[in-house]
Amino acid sequence: MNTFAMFSKIVKTAIVLVFAGTLIAGTNPVDHTEMLIDARSIAMGGACTSSAFGTEAVFYNPAGLAKLKGREFSSMMSTGFAFDRTFNFVGIASNPGFDNKLSAAVAWINAGWGGGFEGQDDFDNPTGEFDVKESSLLVSFAEYLDYLNLNWGATVKMLNSSIGGVESGFGLDIGILYDLGSFKNMNNVVLGATIRDAYSKVADEEIDPSINFGVSGSILPDLFGAFDLGFKTGNDSETTYAIGMEYRYGLSQYGSLNMESADFLPRLGINTGDLYFGFGIELPKFAIDYAFVPAPNSEFNNSHRFSLIIPF
Repeated sequence: MNTFAMFSKIVKTAIVLVFAGTLIAGTNPVDHTEMLIDARSIAMGGACTSSAFGTEAVFYNPAGLAKLKGREFSSMMSTGFAFDRTFNFVGIASNPGFDNKLSAAVAWINAGWGGGFEGQDDFDNPTGEFDVKESSLLVSFAEYLDYLNLNWGATVKMLNSSIGGVESGFGLDIGILYDLGSFKNMNNVVLGATIRDAYSKVADEEIDPSINFGVSGSILPDLFGAFDLGFKTGNDSETTYAIGMEYRYGLSQYGSLNMESADFLPRLGINTGDLYFGFGIELPKFAIDYAFVPAPNSEFNNSHRFSLIIPF
């Protein structure tokens, strides 16, 4: 066995042990639920508790769905992960504009590691290769309460984990958004709060809740900023923060390209000391976003996220 093959086998074995250890420790048997989704949100460091107003709100704060206008399809794919790892997202959201101002969304997230993990029984006999897979189906709704100027929402999650065997469970996220308006020199200020995994369980293991607070708004007419503060509870308790910035640069000056309604949006984010960046291009009929995730956030390799958003 050459050096690379041996290293590959060691790393793959370590991944399985980490996931198995997670199941035993009862911290989070579905780790993909802690990985950031949506290229725009990732490029802004995940500072989206008060700034996710599209399909991605099913993950960050379901109350944000109430601010969606019309319907939206959203998707994300990842590239660059080491050892055939995958992480993808697809969803659809709708705000039909009824008098009760209800919005809803459904989304699917999947993560996995390719084949090549060698299984063994209690007597160290080989049992063949197996994959490591996780997925979650998310169903969300949100409502705007005009007498409180408040949005609230909830996400119900169907969770699945497969590491040589299938484990299933469910989860619940709840969130609120409040439109503050203008504050100091900022406009369109929004305050948000969520409890992720307010009650979530896979097999016999409960997932520790996380509490997040966020504020976002327009610092300048074309400069948008967001800040999040998070508190993870349980044995692995920690305090996290995220800061994100987005600048909207109109391309109308390039008249010869006939791009009067196109915008270019460079983005920068920091999440508890880790740097993220990316950009987006918004056109009338769709938007494309990109985010760069440097190692060690991607584990072993730099990785990339690409999102396609289509309003309809």
